[in-house]
Amino acid sequence: MRSKLFFACALALAFIATVASASAQADYAARDAESRYAIGVGISGFNPGWSAPILYGPTVWADYRAPFISRFVSGLAVEGEYHGLVANTQTIYGESSKQNSIGAGLIYHPGILRFHSVRPYVKALGGLGWTPVYNVNGPPFVVTTFGGGADYNLSYHLAIRADYEYQMWGGVPSYSNPGHDGTDNPQGLTLGVLYRFGSRR
Repeated sequence: MRSKLFFACALALAFIATVASASAQADYAARDAESRYAIGVGISGFNPGWSAPILYGPTVWADYRAPFISRFVSGLAVEGEYHGLVANTQTIYGESSKQNSIGAGLIYHPGILRFHSVRPYVKALGGLGWTPVYNVNGPPFVVTTFGGGADYNLSYHLAIRADYEYQMWGGVPSYSNPGHDGTDNPQGLTLGVLYRFGSRR
């Protein structure tokens, strides 16, 4: 059921991108550097990497392009991110798996790689995650994230974002090998919509 919802949302977003591309202008890629704030929401599918089914759920982004940063490095911004993913199918541990995490770091859109309305990016984030098994309590663990993707500008304010992440979890207990830390590296894809605040000059 969740996989059907994920693919339905993906198709809907792809349809929006196709329809709106007719009115997209080539100069959006050059002008969007003027936007300082952006928020976005997407649907994610993650392979948790520890004998659990694919996790689906919402992801929220918040980007901020600080003037003192962009003055020296054009395209560099700060990003905050939240994942709230879940798989209702029971795992070998007898509980449903989940991923609740929050993090922040840097996102960089290289100016040299702009292709009309498409803007690729890379990112590196650090943050915290919480116990990935329901009904099991534990302290937060460290989440280090590397990834990248591309923004497709539908207009000055609106963009479609396709995002890939590779995560490294540190300090999370191993549920298949009690008494030891796990070595899990979840990775996944997110398809979403980003809204940029501000107006053209």
